[in-house]
Amino acid sequence: MARPRQPIENNRRIPHQARATETVAAILEGAAQVLEAGGLPAFTTNAVAERAGVSIGTLYQYFADKSALLRALAEREMTATLAAVAKALRSETDPSVEGRVRATVRAMVNAFRGRQRARKAQPESSPSGALGTQDA
Repeated sequence: MARPRQPIENNRRIPHQARATETVAAILEGAAQVLEAGGLPAFTTNAVAERAGVSIGTLYQYFADKSALLRALAEREMTATLAAVAKALRSETDPSVEGRVRATVRAMVNAFRGRQRARKAQPESSPSGALGTQDA
């Protein structure tokens, strides 16, 4: 089976084993905690590595810089939100249209609870002011 390819500009390790996946998850959780505790001014790769309990070298094996960390964190949050919305749409608790709409709205509202500073820092850190938007 072919391994997934990374974009040329992101020549970092992709975790394949469970232990490496756990390390990346710990780094991303550490990043969220640092952002929540101190916002962007406190967000450094050293602070994230310390909070995650990994060496700075380990962090750099997976993330080129703090922008890459922020992008990965935003992607993780978006994936979780989309999964919650999909689950709400498949819900059989109340299969009516109204019930599914209610469950979907609830999933979206819950996605924006907690970690406000971390969520706010993600779009602020991107060059254009919003993740995923770039001038062509």
